[in-house]
Amino acid sequence: MKYTIVSIDDSRNDKKADIRSAMHEHEEVLVESFNGADDEQMHYARQRWPGIEPVGWNLSRGELGIWYSQIACWQWAAKFGDLIVYEDDAIVNPEFDRVMRPYIHELPEDYDFFSLFVPDNQMQDFWYSVVYDAGGAPMQVIRSWDERYNYNVPGLKHVVRVYQGYSCVANMYSQKGAQKLLDRLSVKHMYSPADCFVYMEAHQGILDGYAHHPDEERPVVYDWNVPSIRIQEGYV
Repeated sequence: MKYTIVSIDDSRNDKKADIRSAMHEHEEVLVESFNGADDEQMHYARQRWPGIEPVGWNLSRGELGIWYSQIACWQWAAKFGDLIVYEDDAIVNPEFDRVMRPYIHELPEDYDFFSLFVPDNQMQDFWYSVVYDAGGAPMQVIRSWDERYNYNVPGLKHVVRVYQGYSCVANMYSQKGAQKLLDRLSVKHMYSPADCFVYMEAHQGILDGYAHHPDEERPVVYDWNVPSIRIQEGYV
C-alpha cells in the first residue's frame, strides 16, 4: 500500500515517526499539504483548483487548509492509484498489517474509500440509520433489526458500509473513488467541511464507502486530549 501524511509543520514529528514505523512495510509518497493561515499557499491552491469554494458563506482558514490538502491527495490517488491518507495526529496500530488483513480480504474490489478510523462517539451509529426528508430534517430512525437497515454487507463479517459522519484522520481512497470525489467537488463545490463532504456523499449512495465493524479491532485510533494545531482565526 502507498500512504501519505497530511502535515503543515514539524510540531508532530514524533507522531509522524510512529506512523512511519507502523507503516514500515509500505511506501510513503509525498503529497503537498496546505496551511490555511499562509496567504501565499491559499493563493496557489485557488489558482490550482479554481471556483470550488462556497458562495454566500465562508470556511475558516483551518477548514480551507484541510480541504485543499485532501483535494491534493485525491488528485494524487486519481492519477497514480489507491492511497491511504493520514492526518499527522493519527495513531496507527503497530500491528497494522495484521489488523488490516481481514479488512483488505473482504473489501469489495469496487470500493471508493475505506475508513481506517471511526471516532469514538460515532461507533454507536452503526446500530441504527436515519432517514431524512428533502429538507434534511430527520424523519425516522431505522434499527439494526429492521429489514431496511443497510450498514451490514451480506457475506461480510469485518467490513460494513460506512456509518460515521465525519473525520479524515485516516482514510484509504481507491483510484476510482478519488476521481469520483473530484468530480463531485467540481459540481457541488465545498458545501461542508471536507470530512463531512466525504461521508455525506457516501450516505447519499453516491460513493461506495466502507469501514470496520465497531466490534472489530481498530487499525487507527486518536488521542482526543492532544491539542490541535491552532490556525490563525478568521477567513481568507
